[in-house]
Amino acid sequence: MRKLLIIIPLIILLCFALSCKQQPVGETEEQMTREEAKALLDDVLTMWNEGKLDLIEKHYAPDLILKTSSMPQTLKGYEGIKNWLDNVLTSVPDHHLTFNEFYLAGNVIFTRFTATGTNTGLLSTPFGEIPATGRSFSITGIGFYRIENGLIAEQEAVFNALDMLMQIGFTVVPPSEEE
Repeated sequence: MRKLLIIIPLIILLCFALSCKQQPVGETEEQMTREEAKALLDDVLTMWNEGKLDLIEKHYAPDLILKTSSMPQTLKGYEGIKNWLDNVLTSVPDHHLTFNEFYLAGNVIFTRFTATGTNTGLLSTPFGEIPATGRSFSITGIGFYRIENGLIAEQEAVFNALDMLMQIGFTVVPPSEEE
């Protein structure tokens, strides 16, 4: 009987301890399914390929953190992604994004993407305005989306911006030697 009185509280304590296990970073109680991830990414493609800005508030968190190879600063919130999307679609009206594949790990989605288009509009950069070149590009990159409460809370798009600039006609000029 004494052993039973000791074992029962230990079992209860063990059950309590296991139920308080912390979730790994990037995971929550409810994991996103592959079907939910695919539906979300399909809407992201519609947003980019058709310029549907109304999808931003449907799928992005208001306090979104956004990083991209095309901008040195971190963009934040609805305004940050709207400005980025507007800048890209103004400078490259025929911009087309394709997800070649995606992987889901908990509530994090990783994508491999291809972006194509023709630079026919003014391109705003942190270094100033760049006039249209009329030349086309095709680049590949990697995307990262962290999902929180069903919304994209963090996004990062990594690609070779120099490759894109060279395809639309820019050249790299090394600095001249000072005499």
